[in-house]
Amino acid sequence: LALVYLEEKHKPASNYRAQYFQGYPTERDVFPVFWPESCRKWLRGSSMQASIEGLIECMESEYATLLRACNDGSFARSCSLADYTWARMMVTSRAFRLTIGGKVQRVLSPIADMMDHAEERWTTWQYDEELKALTVVALEDRPAGQEIQCHYGKKSAKSFLLYY
Repeated sequence: LALVYLEEKHKPASNYRAQYFQGYPTERDVFPVFWPESCRKWLRGSSMQASIEGLIECMESEYATLLRACNDGSFARSCSLADYTWARMMVTSRAFRLTIGGKVQRVLSPIADMMDHAEERWTTWQYDEELKALTVVALEDRPAGQEIQCHYGKKSAKSFLLYY
């Protein structure tokens, strides 16, 4: 999905995927992997520091694999490590896990990916085979005009900081 994002975001605005991706945030410092060393130094010795470093190493490894797979240099000319890392973090923070045709897949869904986290689960999402779409369903009645939120799942504060 990160590669789709990188490819589609530069297409003409008439492309619906490009319009979606152009609406993504642009400030990178919201993710700890982009924090400068002067900020990350405050985390020395913590498990958060190790998690950030592990995530950076993982994405550097993925990027190196992509460079080897595209050994003609085309990928490196069109996508820096920082670009790939940004795309990967955007996808990680926005993708939904859905079962489609019996397979668990990650999908991006405009509008739905903008839902904020609700501590209590009062919506669920699923793939509707008939509609061929992600659907968000309320599990209980809510007042008209209330923001629709979804429960991101049981996640630690560290996970929220790293990925959201």
